[in-house]
Amino acid sequence: MLSVLSKIRWRSVAIVVGLLIVVAVLFKSLPTSYKTGEDISIRSWADPDKVELNGKTTIWVEVKNVGENEINVTLNVSAYSSSLVFSDPQVETVSLGPGEQRNVDFRARLEEAKYGGDYRIDINAYKDKTSGVTDTIYITVED
Repeated sequence: MLSVLSKIRWRSVAIVVGLLIVVAVLFKSLPTSYKTGEDISIRSWADPDKVELNGKTTIWVEVKNVGENEINVTLNVSAYSSSLVFSDPQVETVSLGPGEQRNVDFRARLEEAKYGGDYRIDINAYKDKTSGVTDTIYITVED
């Protein structure tokens, strides 16, 4: 048993373990994943995703047409807190050709927010007002 342990190249083991740790950290910092439904794929995020009380953020939705025909996609954002208010319309419709993608932004601000924490935002995308896909993101409010 001791002879087997002495033959291991410990420096190589340390390098491999270090690389695995780096990969794990990078994997955790990758952008959010896509949510896909019939002919629609969306990815959503907030920038910034951490705000102060009464701060502002932008909700971004990357929408893709993964089908073979042109479609109209209606995006709708909604917040679970009445303190999170959208300054632009909460509904946007975009026309996308096959394989086309577009980023759509929704500006939001906190009004009369009293507490920090995670604030939930739902994003719904509907193809031609029928089938759709939903994504949920959170912004962190620091008090």
